[in-house]
Amino acid sequence: MVLIMFAFAFAMIGMMYLYWELHTRPFRQLQIAINARYPNSMPRVIGGQHKSHQPGSKTTLRIVIAVDFDPTLGIARPAGTKPEDEDRLTVTETMELDPRVVQAYQSLLQMAKENTDLAPYEIIEIFLEHRRPEKRSRTLFATRTKEDWFKQYWGDLFAVPAGPVAVPVEATTAPAAGP
Repeated sequence: MVLIMFAFAFAMIGMMYLYWELHTRPFRQLQIAINARYPNSMPRVIGGQHKSHQPGSKTTLRIVIAVDFDPTLGIARPAGTKPEDEDRLTVTETMELDPRVVQAYQSLLQMAKENTDLAPYEIIEIFLEHRRPEKRSRTLFATRTKEDWFKQYWGDLFAVPAGPVAVPVEATTAPAAGP
C-alpha cells in the first residue's frame, strides 16, 4: 500500500512538471528578457484563447509585470468609480499616461516582438502593477489588438522595407572617439 502511495506521488510530481513545462515554455525567453530589463518585476506571460469553446473568442497574449512606480499616478478616476475599484484602471484613449508607462509599453512590445511569435495572437494585454506595502496594489491595464498596440507605440515597426535599407555612411565610417 505504501508503494502505491509513493508511485502516486511521483506520478503527480511528474504530471505537474510536464504541465508547467508545456505551459511556460513558449514564453520563457520573453519572461527572461523582461526580468533582465526590469529586475524584480516578477514577469508573467500567458498566451492562449480564453473561452475557446465560444465562437468569436480571440487569442490573447497577456503580459503582467510589477513596476517600482505607481502607473495610475496623476490619472483622473472615471466618474462613478467605486472605492474598491480605484486601484485598478483600464487605459482609455483619452488618458494622459506617465512617460514611464509609455516607455514600459514600448519596451515590453519590443521584447515580445523579439522573443515570441506574435502571429497567432490577435489581442495583447499589458498589466503594470505597483505593489504597495500593507495596501492594495495599483494596477493599470490595457487591452488592444496587436495592430493597435504597434500603431500607437511603434508606428510601422512590423512593416517590411520595400528595398534595401540605407545605412548612413557616417554611422559606419566614423572614427572612434579617443581620449
